[in-house]
Amino acid sequence: MVLSGLSLGEQVDNVVEITNSYAVVYEEDPNEPNIWYLDHLYHETMFDMFKKVSWMLVQINAKERFVGWYATGDKFKSQDILINEIFRKYNPTPVFIVVDVEHQVVVGSHAE
Repeated sequence: MVLSGLSLGEQVDNVVEITNSYAVVYEEDPNEPNIWYLDHLYHETMFDMFKKVSWMLVQINAKERFVGWYATGDKFKSQDILINEIFRKYNPTPVFIVVDVEHQVVVGSHAE
């Protein structure tokens, strides 16, 4: 299963600070990876809600904007280019992050 979501934050020049995120509905056909569905209307609804909450919290996150998106997996996929084009509607240079949630790294070891 692939989890996909959007990143919110602030982008100044080439520096991006991610301060928030939320998942979006994303499905791909297991037999045909070029067939996929991403609910961008859900994104628009969620982002509007985030803006309203920010306003109610006295503009704590007033600078929060859509800065990019993420997906779980172990590599970049060809359909990611098409999805990135959709998100260019909201930001001309969206940041895409692939999060490998299954890769196991052993940090340090207990020496006897």
